[in-house]
Amino acid sequence: MSELLSQDEVNALLQSVPLVEEATQKLAAPPEPVAPSPARYTKRATRYDFKRPNRISKNVLQSLHFLHERYARNLALNLSAYLRTIADIVLLSVDQLSYAEFLMSLPETTCINVVDIQPQGGTLAYEVNPTLVFAIIEKLMGGSSETPTQNREITVLEQHLVEGFIQMALRDLREAWQTIGETTFVLERQETSPQLVQIVAPNEIVVVVVFEVKVGQTSGMMNFCIPAIYLDPFAMELRQENRTDFTTRMTDEDHRRLDEVLADAITTLNVDLAERKIPIRELLSMQVGDLLPLNKEVTAPVTVRVAGLPKFQALFGARKGRKAARIVSHVTREDPRPQDDALFEPLQGVG
Repeated sequence: MSELLSQDEVNALLQSVPLVEEATQKLAAPPEPVAPSPARYTKRATRYDFKRPNRISKNVLQSLHFLHERYARNLALNLSAYLRTIADIVLLSVDQLSYAEFLMSLPETTCINVVDIQPQGGTLAYEVNPTLVFAIIEKLMGGSSETPTQNREITVLEQHLVEGFIQMALRDLREAWQTIGETTFVLERQETSPQLVQIVAPNEIVVVVVFEVKVGQTSGMMNFCIPAIYLDPFAMELRQENRTDFTTRMTDEDHRRLDEVLADAITTLNVDLAERKIPIRELLSMQVGDLLPLNKEVTAPVTVRVAGLPKFQALFGARKGRKAARIVSHVTREDPRPQDDALFEPLQGVG
């Protein structure tokens, strides 16, 4: 006889039916596809700002970098002579950004100069950090360049004192730019607040050349800002220039400076009286007072070497009681024996 189920048992069976159906549906359903992991690319995308497009190509920026590297070297030499102390200038960067960003990067009080570009037309900004301004003025007044940083405005008198350095920097800049065109940079005015200098609209693209200047133990920054629209007359020359052109092309002023540096250079000058090869055994057996024949006549010409290289033929002798060598000719493959001079007596007893 079958057993009858109670009401509680019937209710429990009814509640378990959906759970069984749900489990059955899960088993019958196909497995869900697994989403593939995104592939890893070695090259990442670069953000492009349409509000501030890059107007200057990389080739032009590279040419400007090499041009102002040469400018920094020349200005460092002139600044060292101007202040009579060791000065060093290093080019840090050449970047393009908006003029508003350039103004925001400057301190509230600085020495900013407005410069006209002639004859092409246009205006650029030449900024010198106050730390560098005070160091230059202190050195010009006979003090030490190791002065503490002063957080104050630059007075009118100090602007006139630093104007000599600005004019020298602009002259060297003109010489550096001669490789891409005849250009003159004329100082128009000086300001102490960057917000008073608006050479272009705030959203215009400018090229900023940043230098680090070290005078003694004090270092400061110097910024050269030129709007991109004023580089158009030089665009063709800048694209054609490369690093080799900037390092090998020299102006007349470069040749003059090179001649001045070489004229003051120190070199060695030696006069070879004679030369002979002897065995090591004979050299070790030599004693004080031994006579070493040189196998060379007294009146024979001797060789004069400059920096170790044979350059001249000379006669060895005496003049006014002192040993001397009189240069008679340049070194050639066949040198005739020079004639003795009446004022130059050959030294006797050399042989």
